[in-house]
Amino acid sequence: MTGVLLMAILVADRVPFRLMKNDVVAIEVSVNREGPFLFMLDTGTSTTLVSLELAQRLSLAPLDRVRLVTPGGARLVARARLESLAVGSAAVVDPFVVCVDFGPLRDAAGPIDGVLGQNFLERFNYTVDYERRLLKFDEAGASPPVGSRVPLECSRGRVLIKANGARLVLDSGADNLVLFESRRRKPALPVERSFDAGRLATSAGTGFVRTGWVPFLTVGGETFRDLPAALVSSASGEERAEDGLLPTRLFRFLYFNHREGYVVLRRSDRLRR
Repeated sequence: MTGVLLMAILVADRVPFRLMKNDVVAIEVSVNREGPFLFMLDTGTSTTLVSLELAQRLSLAPLDRVRLVTPGGARLVARARLESLAVGSAAVVDPFVVCVDFGPLRDAAGPIDGVLGQNFLERFNYTVDYERRLLKFDEAGASPPVGSRVPLECSRGRVLIKANGARLVLDSGADNLVLFESRRRKPALPVERSFDAGRLATSAGTGFVRTGWVPFLTVGGETFRDLPAALVSSASGEERAEDGLLPTRLFRFLYFNHREGYVVLRRSDRLRR
């Protein structure tokens, strides 16, 4: 079977989640009708990942090898196909996944079995409610929440918005604003007081990091001041289409409408001044 088939959602589904290390959103996921398994919700990754241990438990047969690119670098990983992947009543059949050593990622996020990426999430309209710690999938014909609509742009399986002229991925897996730089590329936003800080660990490797502050950033009518930022130079020299990653944890509520291409954002009260 080719392509990805979407199973209909009959009712609005509210799935509770918990926050783990670094405010990582962790939800229970059914894989091939087994589980539940604990997955990290990652709006910033284009594909779904499973740990090597889970791949072995499910007896996944590798189809080929693909290049996995993260802010920490890039590497070849095995790709497989699942029978089904479900969160509550929201389900996709025959999705691709990549099988990854989760060692560095578990150190940063906690004891997760997988990462739920955009090849699942982009099939639905859904809300991430940090205040109530709920992931809500829309029922057919549901009215969208009231609020300013910020256009979404899709690039290589990722969803981006524009802020101060920068193209930023809305990323639930990031704990701080991340800006990309290289020998040929300066950060897309001004950064103050940057200094050497170490390395960034991801599922595909590590990258060199400098840290600093972005004086102001306007997103969806809200202005953030003195945002901590990490400046990342890819260890592989990979040039990226996006300018950086914007952590969804800056907001208490996000509604993603993939059918019409926009997001509604409500700022976290703890970040207001």
